Amino acid sequence: MPRMARQKPLTLSQQAFLHHYIENGFNASRAYQTTHKGCSQDTAAANGSRMLSLARVKAELDKRLAKHWKSLQMDGEEALARVAMDAKADPRDLFDEHGHPLAPHQWPAHMANSIESFEIKDNQTIKVKLASKSAARKVILDVTGKLKNPLAEAAGNLARILAGDFKPEDDS
Repeated sequence: MPRMARQKPLTLSQQAFLHHYIENGFNASRAYQTTHKGCSQDTAAANGSRMLSLARVKAELDKRLAKHWKSLQMDGEEALARVAMDAKADPRDLFDEHGHPLAPHQWPAHMANSIESFEIKDNQTIKVKLASKSAARKVILDVTGKLKNPLAEAAGNLARILAGDFKPEDDS
């Protein structure tokens, strides 16, 4: 029975490279340069590519990527909570106590998630576009079953008529 060879653990340099590879948007050259200060761009490109071809580095990268992608996923409860944050977004939270707009890096996380876009004008004013409150509220009403859909109601009545269970309401 053949014995499985145990892979040697990653070196500190390889671990740092993998960390920076994921953090730098999967750019092997940049990750290599970050972990090997002073190397040339050509060296970084060649060695970054070589690093990714090593079996033990690739195996560890696959594990880290699976964990990374899983951390980016969102379940239905989180999605609904974020929609609720959009519905409740209060633009007053983007101003300080003196009524001056906060710089984007100072925006509270609950507001930053509800900002679809922003533009800094020439006069240093900021134009902010928030996620649609009405669209967010409609999603919540729909998900919670509180939104009446006349077409669905009519289809339900038609189904009851066809099944012989329909009893018209008394209009008197």
